[in-house]
Amino acid sequence: MTPPAWLSYAPDDWVTSVQDSLSGLDTTSAAWSKSLDGGDTWGAWQTISLQAISGITLPLQLEAETPYERGVLVRFRIRDMAGNEGISYPLAAEHVWMPMLWKGAGG
Repeated sequence: MTPPAWLSYAPDDWVTSVQDSLSGLDTTSAAWSKSLDGGDTWGAWQTISLQAISGITLPLQLEAETPYERGVLVRFRIRDMAGNEGISYPLAAEHVWMPMLWKGAGG
């Protein structure tokens, strides 16, 4: 059997979509972890609380509940109902920083 498939990433919000259309996802196993050193070491897995029931075969969105920090990587983990574990590729937030321009009141 194959592990769950990672479908998409939204690096602005540390969100990913995952699906297992065969055995379904074990929603109680969803978690995320972050690295502060470019992926050399990873913090403990943090549980993701989901509304979906275990066994769902539709795409499911997972989100890391952590504020944006420059240089931080986030990855996700979930198992399917057959016990196969899937771990996503590390995801870097890609916020675009725009400089603020101030215009004087006098023009």
